[in-house]
Amino acid sequence: MRPLMITALARPTVNARWGWLLLLLLLQACSSLTPVPSEADLEGRDDALLALEQWQFEGKMGFRVPGESGSVYLDWRQQQDDYQIRLQGPLGQGAAEITGSPAGVLLVQGDQRWAGASAEALVQQQFGWRLPVSDLRYWLRGLPAPARGEVVELIRDEQGLLVSQAQGDWVLHYSQYQWVDGQAMPGRVKAEADTLGVRLTLVIKGWQLGGAND
Repeated sequence: MRPLMITALARPTVNARWGWLLLLLLLQACSSLTPVPSEADLEGRDDALLALEQWQFEGKMGFRVPGESGSVYLDWRQQQDDYQIRLQGPLGQGAAEITGSPAGVLLVQGDQRWAGASAEALVQQQFGWRLPVSDLRYWLRGLPAPARGEVVELIRDEQGLLVSQAQGDWVLHYSQYQWVDGQAMPGRVKAEADTLGVRLTLVIKGWQLGGAND
């Protein structure tokens, strides 16, 4: 066997230098990929997320509704049946905060306050379009909303990750899953209700499961 000629590599050509740079970039990208969950990892996911009493996420929500479109920054904190949703963006009048519990819902915007029985009714009243808060509590975690009575259509990929679900007037599409505290959580959710003329796109920057930082 002939020995390798090390001196032949002393002066790489321009193409060779670009080749090494490309290789380094590929290796760096591969090393930063989030591990893909296996079917064993996803077993029992729905039950575990339903049992989760406290969670939160931050992200950005784009919306397209009849006569209007835009985006807002979203901070959602859930503790059992109590929730706090902060919306920061246009919304016609600026930032808003929705605080809800089984006792009722309060919408605060600037120095104005409105109370009601449901967040859906208050959002419809103030912003003119429907935000299905009660259902999004489940949908955003990749779960069907319970106690609605409709047939739920679920489509999963070969690993068991939820790709889409249809419930009532709404169809939801999931992608860009994140591996968070042992659970696969969606990083991008598109919710569409063509009969209502509403389309929402949520890009979730970060999930926190099992607790919330004040």
